[in-house]
Amino acid sequence: MTDVYERCPLLTGSTLTLRLVTMDDAEDLLQVYGDERSVPFFNSDNCHGDTFHYPTLARMQQAIKFWTDSYAWRYFVRWSILEAGHAIGTVECFHRNSPDVLDNCGLLRIDLRRDQDTYAINSELFDILLPILPALFQCSQAVIKAPPIAQARIAAMVEHGFFPAETPLTGDDGTPYPHYWRKPL
Repeated sequence: MTDVYERCPLLTGSTLTLRLVTMDDAEDLLQVYGDERSVPFFNSDNCHGDTFHYPTLARMQQAIKFWTDSYAWRYFVRWSILEAGHAIGTVECFHRNSPDVLDNCGLLRIDLRRDQDTYAINSELFDILLPILPALFQCSQAVIKAPPIAQARIAAMVEHGFFPAETPLTGDDGTPYPHYWRKPL
């Protein structure tokens, strides 16, 4: 498979399409990241204080610029999740090495608009992503955070073979982050 940082693949499922995020997604994504009630569902661990709450179009555009720059720097891939041609959220993924049980993983961050954070959407995202993670990110397991309030995501994760990690994820500065789940690939 092609290097994901040389050519980001377009990924499709039965109702969803994932493609590299672009500035054209800003207005749609403002509905996701501008909703303060969605913030507790997002994974901002190890993100240097960014909570992923972007209440203005300018701030949303600034975030997208950072995401596209990070892709160019080969830090992570952030796909827009499209349904019927509109962005309803994003998925970030990168390869993570660490001294804990979450080593050699494709770490996923899924952020969805609150009305789209359902079992069906999460399940389709796992159907799309899990088969290609090892080839795209050279990893032996998938890892994702799901706080206890994310019941729809947790139900989809359990159905797809995820189980709670034995220990918290350890951040770059040694901070322990709870609520991670993993699945061998």
